[in-house]
Amino acid sequence: MPATAQQISDFREDIGDVGSPPIFDDDAVNRIYDRAIAAYSDAETYEAEMRVIGIRQLLADAAKRVSYKQNQSSENMSDVFKHLKQLLDLWQGIRDDAASASSGGGAVWGSLRKKPSRSYEVPDS
Repeated sequence: MPATAQQISDFREDIGDVGSPPIFDDDAVNRIYDRAIAAYSDAETYEAEMRVIGIRQLLADAAKRVSYKQNQSSENMSDVFKHLKQLLDLWQGIRDDAASASSGGGAVWGSLRKKPSRSYEVPDS
């Protein structure tokens, strides 16, 4: 099942793919969608996973970029990697929060069934 037009649009907006033509075409977004939905079952989590996968692919491309400086002008293309890494950390946190919320995560309280046995140390003689 392919991603809806709204999901594709939201994906592009959330990762900053707003140029013309977009970095990710519809087929690429649908492949990312398939990978995300295979990993997670609830909508909020797999949509966050879509962003994580997309940003990882952008990171792979950004790793090749270098900064350039000549005289008074400079172009810091290596900063793109740093900013994408921060964006990736943000979306991984959102995905992890959504995954723990959907799985009913949280603290599990319980008690011991029996009293633990006491351990005695016997010095060597």
